[in-house]
Amino acid sequence: MRPLRLLKLIGNKLLEDKLVLNGQNDVVCIPTFMPIIPYLFFFFFHDSFIVPFLPLLSHRPLTPQPFPPSKTSVNDEGLILILLRCVNLTWLKLRGCREITEAGMAAVGKNCKALKKLSCASCLFSIKGINAVVSRCQGLEELFVKRLRGAHNGEEVVGSGTTSVTSVCLKEIVNGQSFSPLMIGSKRLRSLKVIGCLGDWDDTLEKIGNLHAALVDVHLENIQVSDVGLVGLSKCLSLDTLHIVTIAECSNVGLNLVAENCRMLRKLHVDGWRTNRIGDDDLISVAKQCINLQEMRRHPLS
Repeated sequence: MRPLRLLKLIGNKLLEDKLVLNGQNDVVCIPTFMPIIPYLFFFFFHDSFIVPFLPLLSHRPLTPQPFPPSKTSVNDEGLILILLRCVNLTWLKLRGCREITEAGMAAVGKNCKALKKLSCASCLFSIKGINAVVSRCQGLEELFVKRLRGAHNGEEVVGSGTTSVTSVCLKEIVNGQSFSPLMIGSKRLRSLKVIGCLGDWDDTLEKIGNLHAALVDVHLENIQVSDVGLVGLSKCLSLDTLHIVTIAECSNVGLNLVAENCRMLRKLHVDGWRTNRIGDDDLISVAKQCINLQEMRRHPLS
């Protein structure tokens, strides 16, 4: 593609206060885009780039690729060049950026002090990369991490460097409990979603319940948690929404305690994974105690 045409196309995107780089799209191919990054920002703005949202996306190719596969992801160098101009960035979304390492994430923490939302999916850097952002961005409020390929080493944890986090969502992470110190240490935590993450989560949920009475939204799906974890959550008196999906070890004991203490509960979704440890009578008991209950779902139906 001709550079001038590329500049014009990307410039139109920049004027919308949003820059989207799609590594699969031929229009914004990484080898062509990399050399013009500094000129791009100077050509359109002559100064720091004021943009709140920056998604960097690299999809899987639809056609078979030669081996070794061609590079279609933004790397550390490209990310740093962009971040030097996006000093007011508040939301960074990385998906499939396999060439971004811990060095690139350290640059995010160093240059994006105003960052409030961080979303990472199918990236190869480790927990250390997440820690580099969390420990430096004191205003970070929302963290979404899915399939972090480098999160296998149990020694590295995401510390409680920031207490401003209000929402944490973890999906399909082998070492998801590396985020436990962040969850426990975030005093303003209001939303917690843990889906398909390995390990026993009872201890983490128990500690969260002891420290976060203001927690309002909890989604637990396909993880190892028992009534001990639900007992911990029952201490969150402001709990508004609770999803317990494909969890075999939770029973009516833990659920009844949640209903007894969390009178503000409005939404309850229960999937006992065909174990039937939570029956109709238990749900009726919940409905009687939670007078604000508006929505209740149970699967499978008995």
